[in-house]
Amino acid sequence: MDLFIPVFLAFVIICLQPGPYLIAMTSLALEGRWKSLIIFWLGAATAGTCIYFIVLTSFNLIPDNFGFIFMFLKAAAAVLFVSMGVSSLNRSFKETKKASLKTQERITSSSFVQTMSSSFILTLSNPYVISFIFAGIPTITGQTSFSIIDILIIRTAVMSADVLVWSSLCIPLLFLRHFFSDTVLKKMNLLSSLIMIGIGIYLFITMLLPVFSNGELYTTGLLGFKT
Repeated sequence: MDLFIPVFLAFVIICLQPGPYLIAMTSLALEGRWKSLIIFWLGAATAGTCIYFIVLTSFNLIPDNFGFIFMFLKAAAAVLFVSMGVSSLNRSFKETKKASLKTQERITSSSFVQTMSSSFILTLSNPYVISFIFAGIPTITGQTSFSIIDILIIRTAVMSADVLVWSSLCIPLLFLRHFFSDTVLKKMNLLSSLIMIGIGIYLFITMLLPVFSNGELYTTGLLGFKT
């Protein structure tokens, strides 16, 4: 519990910070795509688990210029989000109000892969995640050496905070759709699609500008530049 509680409380606060992940999750909830919401979270959770285990088990072995890989991952995430937004815009609104209220959604193999991949790559390409592990975890836990058990406890605390925050945000949004007319739902779907495209554009811009000048990768030295 000495590891769990501090990490859990810290990550609850971190989850509430605005960013592409928060916007994507709430947008999917407003659109009523609860299946995609679960798939999106699973992709992010899987990527996050990989990052935590890799970084915390090899804390002093990561090369100086490792951060360059995040630039390419962020570019891939940008393409995926734009693709998701465009696909959603092209999808005609054919549901009846009854179907809309039930938030029915058909998940095809292609949409599953697209949603899972977008959240997976978004998490891998997020410099804030690795910066938090490098700077936040040692500060919160008071240690820089972690056993497998320690990492499991830390990751469990992070995922527990994640589930708590996103359930509190997304479940009410899913139920709010019951009170909206078809016209409002159509506008919400359009807004959600535009938000997805906006996230892609935002990721592409942040890949080119803040990462070099004053972003997390630059300030933590992961690009190999000295600050």
